Amino acid sequence: MKKLPFAWLGSKRAKKQGAGEKAGLLDMGRRLGLPVPAGVVLLHRVHGLLLEAGIIVREGHHPSRIYCPDPNWLKEALHNDVRLPPLNGRMIIRAAFSDGEGQPFAPIPPVRDVDFGQPQAVAAALCRLWTAVADQPDTFRRDLIIQEQLSIQNEGTAYSDPAYQDDHYSVVSSQYSGDSDRFSMNDDWLSLPQLRSGERADDNLPGFARRLQMLLRGVRRTFGQGAWRVEWADDGEICWLLQINPLPDPPVRQEQFVPLVLRGLRPLPPLNKLIAAEPADLYHRLFRRLDRHLPDSRPPLLKTDGDQLLINQSLLLDTLRHWGLATRPVCDLLGSEARFFGPQRRRRLRHGPLLLRLGLRQLWTAAQAESQTAYWLDQIKTAGGDKTAVSTGSVTAVLQAQANLWQAAITAQLSLLGPIGPNNARIAQARAIWQEALDEAQAISSA
Repeated sequence: MKKLPFAWLGSKRAKKQGAGEKAGLLDMGRRLGLPVPAGVVLLHRVHGLLLEAGIIVREGHHPSRIYCPDPNWLKEALHNDVRLPPLNGRMIIRAAFSDGEGQPFAPIPPVRDVDFGQPQAVAAALCRLWTAVADQPDTFRRDLIIQEQLSIQNEGTAYSDPAYQDDHYSVVSSQYSGDSDRFSMNDDWLSLPQLRSGERADDNLPGFARRLQMLLRGVRRTFGQGAWRVEWADDGEICWLLQINPLPDPPVRQEQFVPLVLRGLRPLPPLNKLIAAEPADLYHRLFRRLDRHLPDSRPPLLKTDGDQLLINQSLLLDTLRHWGLATRPVCDLLGSEARFFGPQRRRRLRHGPLLLRLGLRQLWTAAQAESQTAYWLDQIKTAGGDKTAVSTGSVTAVLQAQANLWQAAITAQLSLLGPIGPNNARIAQARAIWQEALDEAQAISSA
């Protein structure tokens, strides 16, 4: 039999030999310094050559199964023909199957605690995994990953999405001996603040969670700021990367919308639709226009629910954290009980010029809104009892000016000039002016 191929994880040979995405990413991760357990990739050709030599046999048809008539012959072939070095201790064998284009196959539970000193155990593990795809076409890749069996204390799955400031993860203790592929977004998920370069892990978190924070930061640094599904295991000293898959369609997270109340003041119902008009455009015009790194795929910043105006608290607080600003001022402004996050000095310094431009823009918007309100209020009062002199446009202009002021108040805290932006007194004064203008217009119109 020909020499059968395998590739050490970290050798950069897995992808060159045509291995699928799962094996290729682990190979690259170990090569670039991520904590990936040592191991080898048995490449796809091993399966075909073992079948051709009769060392393993396929029987049946839909469903088919793979079995090994002589486990000792298989062991001899792996060591003498494949030249696989002796693997000491307990190993875990994972499927790295993929279609002809390298896309991963549906998750298959790994085989744990395989003693490579026992031919029967090795043959049973390999045949069990290959049987799961026995009916796939010949172009289907049947790569396997053989790694050291870790002595773990915690393991789970994590989702990292650049559209959010928190990673979501699940965790089970070492008593669990099943497959972590069982996790879905319906399980209980915990939040873990994302770390950036130069930032320290949160000392208030458990040890494994701090190590997971650093692992996920390493994943984003190594593979890019995409959405990733990561399987991890922690042995008390190192948080290991077991599997990683890109997520073209990341799981949608629940956004928290709360009533828009700024220190006890809320816009009157006629203003709601104007304030929330084209809400996606509001977020893009005020924020993403200045910072293209902000997400463009999340729900709107504002929306109406009947006569109530709601603000996307999750998006607002994530934007604050992205820029390194403390979240407590905005939580106090909204009367929210959300978890507080302190300022991040590195992020604030990096975004300083952007925050200054944003603050100046909000001050200009507030000043312009007050000026327009005063002008149209004067026009309404000057009309006196002349019903025809009070145009619909003047009342609409007052409404729009006040809507602009509320928009400025909503966003002013997301800048370095937040404390001197449209504050409580300014909003109270504007509400009184608006109410006076509305009363005048209604009185004249009903005369």
